Amino acid sequence: EKYDDKFQKVLNAEYGPVYHIPEGGTNHLAVKGTEEILTVKDKDYYDYICVAAGTGGTAAGIINSTAPHQKVLVFSALKGDFMFDEIARYTHRENFMVFDENRFGGYARSSDGLIKFMNGRFRESVTSENPKGIPLEPIYTGKMMYRLEHLVKTGVISGETRILAIHTGGLQSVTGYNAMLEKKGKITLDYINEI
Repeated sequence: EKYDDKFQKVLNAEYGPVYHIPEGGTNHLAVKGTEEILTVKDKDYYDYICVAAGTGGTAAGIINSTAPHQKVLVFSALKGDFMFDEIARYTHRENFMVFDENRFGGYARSSDGLIKFMNGRFRESVTSENPKGIPLEPIYTGKMMYRLEHLVKTGVISGETRILAIHTGGLQSVTGYNAMLEKKGKITLDYINEI
């Protein structure tokens, strides 16, 4: 059941003043905080800023703080065409584009293809300069990077473009996600012991 004013009054009566953080964490204060993610150098250097989205708060803050020449590509982890409107509630800027999750079946869903992509990209990211690599998770950042790579390979984004892809975390989900995949007899993320 969704949070409502009646429930707020019950909590206030029992515990005193309670501050409600909405599902997904998006509200005006969260957006204000995420406006601080980009550095001055990020705003000067990159053409595209890419970010995964669940409720859109992080994306909205980033959009609000971009330089005039920048475009933000938002990769929704959810099915449906509502994300643009959700983000628009927190920004008046129009320098963003939303890609809906329409390849893997929706939130927290994946395919063997996505998992193979993630395993391969992790292995490629392990170098002598970066021995820990760059792990992704399959709910948000893995899907974002999969789609972003496709946009570059197909020429939608020029190879000369400077792109900043923001990793929003979520790696704590990998163990549980792998357990779910194993139960289904699917391939798993093979770098769990390395993160």
